[in-house]
Amino acid sequence: MGRTQRIERELDLVPAIPARQPDASYAFLGVTPEVEDLAVLRAAVRFFHPEIRRERGFRFARKRFYRQMLQEHAAVRRRFAGGELASSVAAE
Repeated sequence: MGRTQRIERELDLVPAIPARQPDASYAFLGVTPEVEDLAVLRAAVRFFHPEIRRERGFRFARKRFYRQMLQEHAAVRRRFAGGELASSVAAE
């Protein structure tokens, strides 16, 4: 009867934090990384149909969407400042 091998040696290492996928709705806003946050917020408001904007029951969902779009814009700005997007825009 031998000792069993450590299970850690048999497992493939998985990254602790998977790469975050960009929000698909952000592309429909049609904003560039250079615009201010207020312009992103205005584009996000225009994203919704006027009937949805009037509905009081969707208020928290709309606010969550606006927050998500601002966070996505901040992430795009960081990538753009880091040069990831700048090189892809220059290639086009």
